[in-house]
Amino acid sequence: MNIGFLVVNMVAKFGPTTHLEDSNFWMVIFGLQIPCQIVVLLLHSFVYTEDTLEFCVKKGDKVQAMALIKKVYSSEDAEFQDTIYEEKYEFYQKQNAEGG
Repeated sequence: MNIGFLVVNMVAKFGPTTHLEDSNFWMVIFGLQIPCQIVVLLLHSFVYTEDTLEFCVKKGDKVQAMALIKKVYSSEDAEFQDTIYEEKYEFYQKQNAEGG
């Protein structure tokens, strides 16, 4: 997506600068980023489907949360990883009980 913005900025910077309202060049500026945004939507929908650790812990999905913790703390032992989950779970439970 950043590449799309870069291309659009370069086209806007070095493209025609006068009477854009009379030409259809404005469509090029807005239309160039559409393919990049479609790719980003598809990637987030089908490739990068993981939720954040905070979201998994808050909704009580321990399996997904532990998978994320194992990715981040792969060099640590299972006991340490479980401790991380329990601390986060207790924190969010306490926060939820206090109304935050």
